[in-house]
Amino acid sequence: MRNATLSIALACLLLWLPGCPAPNTTPTASAGPDQQAILGATVTLDGSASSDADGDTLGFQWRFTTRPDGSLSSLANAGTAQPTFVPDQPGLYVLSLTVLDTLTSSPSDSVSITVTGNLATVPDLAGLTEAEAGTALSNAGLSLGESSTQSSSSVPAGQVLGQDPVADSEVLPGSNVDIVISTGPGSVSVPDVTGQSQAEAETAITGAGLTVGNVTQAEDQAIPEGEVISQSIAPGTVVDEGTAIDLVISAGAPIDLQRSNTFNLRESLNDPVVENVLRPNAAAVDTTNNRVFITALLTPHVAIYDTLTGEISGTLDSGFVLPSKKTPFVAPGGTALYVMDENTAMLARIDIDTNTVTATAAVGDGFIDMTIDNGTNTLYLARTASPGLLLLNATTLVETGSTADLDGVAGDLKFDAAGSRLFVLDTVQVDRNGSLRIFDTASNTVTSTISFDLPGSGDSSAQQVDYDDANQRFFIRGDNGLGVYDIDGSNPRSLPTPSGFDFIDMTYGPADDRLLALGVSTTAADTVVARGTRVFAFNPNPGQVTSPIDMTDLGEGNMRLALDSSADTLLSPDSTTGVLWALEAAPFPITADGIELGLNIDQVAVVGDALFASSRFGNNRLFRLTPDDGTLTIFQSGQWPAPFRVRGTATPTLLVLNAWDSTLQEFSTDANPMGGASTNTGFPVGTTERLPDLALRPDGTNAAIAYPEFGQVRVVGIDSGNEIAVLDVPNAIIGDGMSSKGQLQVYFNQGAANLLYVFDRAQAMLHRYDTADGYALLGSTDLSVGLGNMNDAPETDWLFHDADQDHLYVGPLRIDPLTGEATGDTLAVGQVIRGLDASRNLYWVVSQTDSDTGFTVAINTINRADNTMAATELTLAGTHPIAPEFAFDTANRRFFVAYPTTTGIEEYGY
Repeated sequence: MRNATLSIALACLLLWLPGCPAPNTTPTASAGPDQQAILGATVTLDGSASSDADGDTLGFQWRFTTRPDGSLSSLANAGTAQPTFVPDQPGLYVLSLTVLDTLTSSPSDSVSITVTGNLATVPDLAGLTEAEAGTALSNAGLSLGESSTQSSSSVPAGQVLGQDPVADSEVLPGSNVDIVISTGPGSVSVPDVTGQSQAEAETAITGAGLTVGNVTQAEDQAIPEGEVISQSIAPGTVVDEGTAIDLVISAGAPIDLQRSNTFNLRESLNDPVVENVLRPNAAAVDTTNNRVFITALLTPHVAIYDTLTGEISGTLDSGFVLPSKKTPFVAPGGTALYVMDENTAMLARIDIDTNTVTATAAVGDGFIDMTIDNGTNTLYLARTASPGLLLLNATTLVETGSTADLDGVAGDLKFDAAGSRLFVLDTVQVDRNGSLRIFDTASNTVTSTISFDLPGSGDSSAQQVDYDDANQRFFIRGDNGLGVYDIDGSNPRSLPTPSGFDFIDMTYGPADDRLLALGVSTTAADTVVARGTRVFAFNPNPGQVTSPIDMTDLGEGNMRLALDSSADTLLSPDSTTGVLWALEAAPFPITADGIELGLNIDQVAVVGDALFASSRFGNNRLFRLTPDDGTLTIFQSGQWPAPFRVRGTATPTLLVLNAWDSTLQEFSTDANPMGGASTNTGFPVGTTERLPDLALRPDGTNAAIAYPEFGQVRVVGIDSGNEIAVLDVPNAIIGDGMSSKGQLQVYFNQGAANLLYVFDRAQAMLHRYDTADGYALLGSTDLSVGLGNMNDAPETDWLFHDADQDHLYVGPLRIDPLTGEATGDTLAVGQVIRGLDASRNLYWVVSQTDSDTGFTVAINTINRADNTMAATELTLAGTHPIAPEFAFDTANRRFFVAYPTTTGIEEYGY
């Protein structure tokens, strides 16, 4: 039976008889494409393309037929369609694949794997010719693939514009690299962009395949600001793709400064004074006509106060324009007023009835006092220079004589008409021994000397003499005491000095036999000019009560007393608030009225549509002026509101430094400004002529306050009032007695740098502090050589930082804002940047020239890019005793010029 089955199977195989199964088909092996590989990288073989026509399941048999010498690599998963191996030697690996079905196996198929040591790096072919690119590829073990062309405005024709793969790619050795060869720029038609905005023009140019070249500005009367005036290549011109087109953009009409409006704060307030009498300093009484003449430090005008009506009746003009100390004296009978100007050492005689200066004379330096002998029409003038006493004709002011007897000792004068003698206080004392010289006016000689012991304690010197002819006694004021003496110097009585006060003036009232003295509070640091000034009344009679009676607090800066006994009125001009205090004087001062004599403008600033100004010599006022309709709002600050700064932009406020009070106060800037509480700055109350400065950090958090007399800057938190840092300025000159050129100026970097700048003008030193490191001092730069002679430059606001351009200026010098070193770029000597018009790329600079009659002031526009003049200079009319203040409103293309001593404001448009 078994043999029969085998026979049938054999017959089916040989003859394929009916009923036999179909014959088996031999399968086909496919070992996949040859490969390249990297030494140590896994190689995956692929026999998945192998097949069997009968659809039988295949089995796989892989084996190495060739391997490099020394290779021990072995297959993993050799019985699968995709085995792997890791080549361990470079060279050729050949593997064979045989597949099997259930009955037969296929012929074998082979695959070659070429293994190299590492990948090839594709070189950078940019800028090479096609031939050069082929050589570079060959040298790198690669091959040049396809080459195509493309136009380019930046790559010359014939050079490689692009490649694939890109340069520095890692590929297998022998790989192809395709390249793109430039055919040079294509042709493009230039579009017409004139009359378009700058943004529209730039979009049209780049959209046409061109580039935007240099963009400059030019003034044009016809083309609106911001539109294209011209283009460097005419519209329609066919040019290479990528060609640069330069544009000229209109800056609008040429800058033609025109005064468009004028304002005067005093006139708006219906000021009763005919002329501004700014910062009153001394007074002279005309008892015949019950009037008092008050001179001022900052203005030439002399106010006339009527002691009977209690009103200002008019003004006189002294003729002295520049700021200076002026001392008045009324001739007996009240026909003429004499004014001594200590700045020019000139004496002027003014006819009171006609308000004309009838005579002037140069009397030399060292003026101390003057008086008149009406009988001989002689004016006596005492001075420290030789000769110590000048005799002048009281009408013509021609010198009629002098005496050397009083050289070095001439001081305060009192004339005794009854005795035709002149009392001259000795200005030289030794060991607190004083003397009074009696000068005979008939012989013009010193006939006798009265000696006395000076009142007071410590280092005291005689300052002032007054005389009581009815009781034949005289009064001496020392530095810190008052003394009463009989005419021969006997029977001395010292009047008690109130604790905490020094006497700065005195006057005798014969009507009620009282000695009135002006006292000023003293401080531990001798930096305060005057603070808490009071009047004290004494009974000078022996055996009676001589204790002082403290009458009235007169404010801050009262320096002199004037008594009209016939009207029982005591007057004291207050130099800090700008008022005249009038006190009822009999039997003692019991009331005080402040009569405003003038206003000034310390600073102006634009906030929105309003102009803000401050007046420290006009009763501490702040002003809000709306130039468009002339609306004026007045609000009150603390003592001496100077300077102030604008804080914030969305809802700006006014941060005011009340300089005398040493406080910060913030005000709203809307139509009805309201002030908040004051914050103490940490400085002592009271200040000097060396004004402080104020700077706000750009984020509005901190304020830096610099007081030059202390040589110190304090940084405080504006909202918290907390002290953040106290900076002692290196080598600063401290104390009083310097001009405003001894100021310290502070300024924060307006950009990203965390820097506070402190400029010491007296030393010409710029100091830099790191606000991010506890305000540590980073360095100091001596700018004295670069600044040179800047005495004619504006007094304040020398520091200016243009954050967009990162330009820092100190006066005319451009400074590297990070190192503080001069860059070599400079404006003209005397020029100081005070404003920026970014839209026109202009700086507004102010310069002033000093002369005998005042300052000549000019305003220039400077190109922001190269510091060249951009427009015609505007020179303000006339000369100015005090340089004007400026506020630039670039949003509305206008600026304001404020004249400090007249309170006039001019508006200019452009």
